[in-house]
Amino acid sequence: MSDPLLSRDLRFADPTWLSKDPAALAWILEVVDELPEWDDHVAALLDFAFRMRLARLLRTHAGDGEFRKLNRTIRRVAHPIREKKLNALDVPYAVRWQVLVDLLEDRLAVMNREIPELVRSRRWVREILERIRHGQEVSQRDLLRSLPEEVEEANLSRILTLMEGWELVIRHRRKKEKFVSLGPRANELLEAYGLPELPSRAELEAKVTGLENKVAELERKIAGLEKANIGEVIRVNPPLDSGQQYKKTDSWQRYGGLPPGVQSCQVSYRVASGHS
Repeated sequence: MSDPLLSRDLRFADPTWLSKDPAALAWILEVVDELPEWDDHVAALLDFAFRMRLARLLRTHAGDGEFRKLNRTIRRVAHPIREKKLNALDVPYAVRWQVLVDLLEDRLAVMNREIPELVRSRRWVREILERIRHGQEVSQRDLLRSLPEEVEEANLSRILTLMEGWELVIRHRRKKEKFVSLGPRANELLEAYGLPELPSRAELEAKVTGLENKVAELERKIAGLEKANIGEVIRVNPPLDSGQQYKKTDSWQRYGGLPPGVQSCQVSYRVASGHS
Protein backbone atom coordinates (compact mmCIF):
# COMPACT_ATOMS: atom_id res chain seq x y z
CA MET A 1 0.00 0.00 0.00
CA SER A 2 1.38 3.42 -0.96
CA ASP A 3 2.14 6.07 1.64
CA PRO A 4 -0.96 8.30 2.01
CA LEU A 5 1.29 11.30 2.69
CA LEU A 6 2.75 11.03 -0.82
CA SER A 7 -0.66 11.45 -2.39
CA ARG A 8 -2.26 14.86 -2.75
CA ASP A 9 -5.72 13.64 -3.81
CA LEU A 10 -8.26 13.63 -1.00
CA ARG A 11 -10.77 11.71 -3.10
CA PHE A 12 -8.73 8.50 -2.85
CA ALA A 13 -7.66 8.80 0.80
CA ASP A 14 -8.23 5.81 3.10
CA PRO A 15 -11.06 6.69 5.55
CA THR A 16 -9.47 4.61 8.33
CA TRP A 17 -6.15 6.40 7.93
CA LEU A 18 -7.90 9.77 7.95
CA SER A 19 -9.71 8.94 11.19
CA LYS A 20 -6.79 7.38 13.10
CA ASP A 21 -3.34 8.42 11.95
CA PRO A 22 -1.78 11.32 13.94
CA ALA A 23 -0.26 12.76 10.75
CA ALA A 24 -3.57 12.85 8.91
CA LEU A 25 -4.85 16.13 10.37
CA ALA A 26 -1.90 18.17 9.08
CA TRP A 27 -2.19 16.41 5.71
CA ILE A 28 -5.90 17.29 5.52
CA LEU A 29 -5.15 20.99 5.97
CA GLU A 30 -2.52 20.89 3.23
CA VAL A 31 -4.66 19.16 0.62
CA VAL A 32 -7.83 21.11 1.45
CA ASP A 33 -6.03 24.35 0.66
CA GLU A 34 -5.17 22.90 -2.76
CA LEU A 35 -8.59 21.36 -3.42
CA PRO A 36 -9.98 22.80 -6.68
CA GLU A 37 -13.59 21.81 -6.07
CA TRP A 38 -15.71 20.31 -3.31
CA ASP A 39 -18.03 17.37 -3.86
CA ASP A 40 -20.14 15.10 -1.64
CA HIS A 41 -17.59 12.27 -1.68
CA VAL A 42 -14.73 14.42 -0.38
CA ALA A 43 -16.92 16.10 2.24
CA ALA A 44 -18.29 12.72 3.40
CA LEU A 45 -14.74 11.38 3.84
CA LEU A 46 -13.78 14.32 6.03
CA ASP A 47 -17.04 14.14 7.94
CA PHE A 48 -16.39 10.47 8.77
CA ALA A 49 -12.83 11.25 9.89
CA PHE A 50 -13.88 14.16 12.12
CA ARG A 51 -16.70 12.26 13.82
CA MET A 52 -14.60 9.13 14.40
CA ARG A 53 -11.77 11.17 15.91
CA LEU A 54 -14.12 13.05 18.19
CA ALA A 55 -15.78 9.84 19.36
CA ARG A 56 -12.39 8.29 20.16
CA LEU A 57 -11.21 11.36 22.09
CA LEU A 58 -14.36 11.33 24.19
CA ARG A 59 -14.18 7.58 24.76
CA THR A 60 -10.53 7.59 25.83
CA HIS A 61 -10.73 10.83 27.85
CA ALA A 62 -7.86 12.31 25.85
CA GLY A 63 -5.96 15.39 26.98
CA ASP A 64 -6.94 18.89 25.96
CA GLY A 65 -4.11 19.04 23.41
CA GLU A 66 -5.79 16.40 21.24
CA PHE A 67 -9.14 18.18 21.47
CA ARG A 68 -7.53 21.50 20.50
CA LYS A 69 -5.79 19.98 17.48
CA LEU A 70 -9.02 18.50 16.13
CA ASN A 71 -10.89 21.73 16.84
CA ARG A 72 -8.35 23.81 14.90
CA THR A 73 -8.49 21.43 11.94
CA ILE A 74 -12.28 21.44 11.66
CA ARG A 75 -12.42 25.23 12.02
CA ARG A 76 -9.86 25.66 9.24
CA VAL A 77 -11.64 23.26 6.89
CA ALA A 78 -15.05 24.85 7.56
CA HIS A 79 -13.68 28.38 7.16
CA PRO A 80 -16.26 31.00 6.10
CA ILE A 81 -14.65 31.23 2.64
CA ARG A 82 -15.80 27.62 2.04
CA GLU A 83 -19.08 27.85 3.91
CA LYS A 84 -21.27 28.57 0.87
CA LYS A 85 -19.82 25.68 -1.17
CA LEU A 86 -20.05 23.22 1.72
CA ASN A 87 -23.66 24.09 2.52
CA ALA A 88 -24.62 23.72 -1.16
CA LEU A 89 -23.84 19.99 -1.07
CA ASP A 90 -26.42 17.28 -0.36
CA VAL A 91 -25.62 17.67 3.35
CA PRO A 92 -24.89 21.19 4.68
CA TYR A 93 -21.44 20.23 5.96
CA ALA A 94 -20.46 23.71 7.16
CA VAL A 95 -23.42 23.71 9.54
CA ARG A 96 -22.74 20.12 10.53
CA TRP A 97 -19.08 20.78 11.32
CA GLN A 98 -19.93 23.90 13.29
CA VAL A 99 -21.86 21.62 15.66
CA LEU A 100 -18.69 19.55 16.14
CA VAL A 101 -16.70 22.73 16.80
CA ASP A 102 -19.24 23.85 19.42
CA LEU A 103 -19.05 20.44 21.10
CA LEU A 104 -15.24 20.51 21.13
CA GLU A 105 -15.12 24.01 22.58
CA ASP A 106 -17.66 23.11 25.25
CA ARG A 107 -15.53 20.11 26.17
CA LEU A 108 -12.39 22.22 26.34
CA ALA A 109 -14.18 24.76 28.53
CA VAL A 110 -15.13 22.00 30.98
CA MET A 111 -11.62 20.54 30.98
CA ASN A 112 -10.06 23.91 31.79
CA ARG A 113 -12.58 24.90 34.45
CA GLU A 114 -12.09 24.24 38.11
CA ILE A 115 -14.29 21.43 39.37
CA PRO A 116 -17.26 23.28 40.91
CA GLU A 117 -18.18 23.10 44.57
CA LEU A 118 -21.48 21.50 43.58
CA VAL A 119 -19.52 18.45 42.44
CA ARG A 120 -16.88 18.57 45.19
CA SER A 121 -19.46 18.60 47.97
CA ARG A 122 -21.95 16.22 46.34
CA ARG A 123 -22.77 13.45 48.77
CA TRP A 124 -20.97 10.13 48.15
CA VAL A 125 -18.48 11.59 45.65
CA ARG A 126 -15.62 11.37 48.14
CA GLU A 127 -16.61 7.88 49.28
CA ILE A 128 -16.77 6.66 45.68
CA LEU A 129 -13.31 8.03 44.88
CA GLU A 130 -11.86 6.48 48.05
CA ARG A 131 -13.22 3.04 47.20
CA ILE A 132 -12.02 3.16 43.60
CA ARG A 133 -8.54 4.45 44.40
CA HIS A 134 -7.65 1.43 46.53
CA GLY A 135 -8.43 -1.07 43.78
CA GLN A 136 -7.61 1.10 40.74
CA GLU A 137 -10.77 -0.37 39.23
CA VAL A 138 -13.99 -1.73 40.70
CA SER A 139 -17.17 -3.19 39.26
CA GLN A 140 -20.20 -0.95 39.59
CA ARG A 141 -22.01 -3.78 41.39
CA ASP A 142 -19.25 -4.14 44.02
CA LEU A 143 -19.08 -0.37 44.38
CA LEU A 144 -22.79 -0.26 45.16
CA ARG A 145 -22.40 -3.04 47.74
CA SER A 146 -19.57 -1.16 49.48
CA LEU A 147 -21.72 1.94 49.99
CA PRO A 148 -24.45 2.29 52.64
CA GLU A 149 -27.80 0.73 51.82
CA GLU A 150 -29.42 4.15 51.40
CA VAL A 151 -27.47 4.56 48.12
CA GLU A 152 -29.68 2.95 45.50
CA GLU A 153 -28.55 1.78 42.08
CA ALA A 154 -30.30 4.62 40.23
CA ASN A 155 -28.78 7.18 42.61
CA LEU A 156 -25.29 5.74 42.13
CA SER A 157 -25.74 5.85 38.35
CA ARG A 158 -26.66 9.55 38.47
CA ILE A 159 -23.65 10.38 40.67
CA LEU A 160 -21.28 8.47 38.38
CA THR A 161 -22.71 10.30 35.34
CA LEU A 162 -21.98 13.62 37.04
CA MET A 163 -18.46 12.50 38.02
CA GLU A 164 -17.73 11.16 34.55
CA GLY A 165 -18.75 14.48 33.01
CA TRP A 166 -15.96 16.11 35.04
CA GLU A 167 -13.54 13.26 34.25
CA LEU A 168 -13.37 12.14 37.87
CA VAL A 169 -14.22 8.57 36.86
CA ILE A 170 -14.23 6.48 33.71
CA ARG A 171 -16.92 3.87 33.12
CA HIS A 172 -16.55 0.97 30.73
CA ARG A 173 -18.10 -2.41 30.13
CA ARG A 174 -16.53 -5.85 29.85
CA LYS A 175 -19.05 -8.36 28.62
CA LYS A 176 -22.08 -7.81 30.87
CA GLU A 177 -20.19 -6.24 33.78
CA LYS A 178 -19.79 -2.47 34.25
CA PHE A 179 -16.51 -1.22 35.72
CA VAL A 180 -15.43 2.14 37.14
CA SER A 181 -11.88 3.49 37.39
CA LEU A 182 -10.36 6.84 38.32
CA GLY A 183 -10.50 9.53 35.66
CA PRO A 184 -7.77 12.01 34.62
CA ARG A 185 -8.98 14.68 37.07
CA ALA A 186 -9.62 12.42 40.07
CA ASN A 187 -6.38 13.44 41.80
CA GLU A 188 -7.57 17.07 41.92
CA LEU A 189 -10.33 16.07 44.33
CA LEU A 190 -8.25 13.46 46.16
CA GLU A 191 -5.71 16.18 46.97
CA ALA A 192 -8.47 18.57 47.99
CA TYR A 193 -9.83 15.91 50.34
CA GLY A 194 -6.34 15.50 51.83
CA LEU A 195 -5.96 11.96 50.54
CA PRO A 196 -2.46 11.06 49.30
CA GLU A 197 -2.17 9.94 45.72
CA LEU A 198 -1.77 6.18 45.44
CA PRO A 199 0.85 4.67 43.13
CA SER A 200 -0.33 4.00 39.60
CA ARG A 201 -0.90 0.53 38.21
CA ALA A 202 2.39 0.77 36.28
CA GLU A 203 4.29 1.68 39.47
CA LEU A 204 2.70 -1.20 41.37
CA GLU A 205 3.52 -3.64 38.57
CA ALA A 206 7.13 -2.43 38.56
CA LYS A 207 7.38 -3.06 42.32
CA VAL A 208 5.95 -6.56 41.93
CA THR A 209 8.43 -7.32 39.16
CA GLY A 210 11.29 -6.11 41.37
CA LEU A 211 10.14 -8.35 44.23
CA GLU A 212 9.83 -11.34 41.90
CA ASN A 213 13.40 -10.76 40.69
CA LYS A 214 14.67 -10.65 44.28
CA VAL A 215 12.86 -13.90 45.12
CA ALA A 216 14.36 -15.58 42.05
CA GLU A 217 17.83 -14.41 43.08
CA LEU A 218 17.36 -15.79 46.60
CA GLU A 219 16.21 -19.13 45.18
CA ARG A 220 19.36 -19.34 43.04
CA LYS A 221 21.55 -18.62 46.08
CA ILE A 222 19.77 -21.27 48.16
CA ALA A 223 20.20 -23.81 45.36
CA GLY A 224 23.92 -23.04 45.26
CA LEU A 225 24.28 -23.48 49.00
CA GLU A 226 22.47 -26.81 48.91
CA LYS A 227 24.90 -28.11 46.29
CA ALA A 228 27.91 -27.04 48.34
CA ASN A 229 26.80 -28.44 51.71
CA ILE A 230 26.71 -32.01 53.01
CA GLY A 231 23.38 -33.45 52.03
CA GLU A 232 21.31 -36.46 52.85
CA VAL A 233 19.50 -38.37 50.13
CA ILE A 234 16.47 -40.02 51.65
CA ARG A 235 14.64 -42.86 49.92
CA VAL A 236 11.24 -43.72 51.33
CA ASN A 237 10.19 -47.30 50.59
CA PRO A 238 6.64 -48.62 50.61
CA PRO A 239 5.54 -50.45 53.79
CA LEU A 240 7.10 -53.91 54.12
CA ASP A 241 4.72 -56.84 53.91
CA SER A 242 6.51 -58.55 56.76
CA GLY A 243 6.01 -55.56 59.02
CA GLN A 244 9.80 -55.32 59.45
CA GLN A 245 10.85 -51.77 60.27
CA TYR A 246 14.24 -50.15 59.99
CA LYS A 247 15.57 -48.63 63.16
CA LYS A 248 15.47 -44.88 63.47
CA THR A 249 18.83 -43.36 62.76
CA ASP A 250 20.33 -40.44 64.60
CA SER A 251 19.33 -38.30 61.65
CA TRP A 252 15.64 -39.18 62.07
CA GLN A 253 15.84 -38.64 65.81
CA ARG A 254 17.02 -35.12 65.22
CA TYR A 255 13.88 -34.47 63.21
CA GLY A 256 11.57 -36.15 65.72
CA GLY A 257 11.18 -39.58 64.10
CA LEU A 258 9.81 -40.75 60.78
CA PRO A 259 7.48 -38.48 58.87
CA PRO A 260 3.77 -39.18 59.47
CA GLY A 261 2.53 -42.18 57.48
CA VAL A 262 6.02 -43.49 56.63
CA GLN A 263 6.53 -46.98 58.08
CA SER A 264 10.04 -47.71 56.84
CA CYS A 265 12.95 -45.98 55.24
CA GLN A 266 16.52 -46.38 54.15
CA VAL A 267 18.94 -43.54 54.69
CA SER A 268 22.16 -43.13 52.75
CA TYR A 269 24.61 -40.29 53.14
CA ARG A 270 26.40 -38.36 50.46
CA VAL A 271 29.49 -36.48 51.62
CA ALA A 272 30.66 -33.56 49.53
CA SER A 273 34.27 -33.64 48.45
CA GLY A 274 36.59 -31.89 50.81
CA HIS A 275 34.60 -32.92 53.92
CA SER A 276 35.31 -35.82 56.25
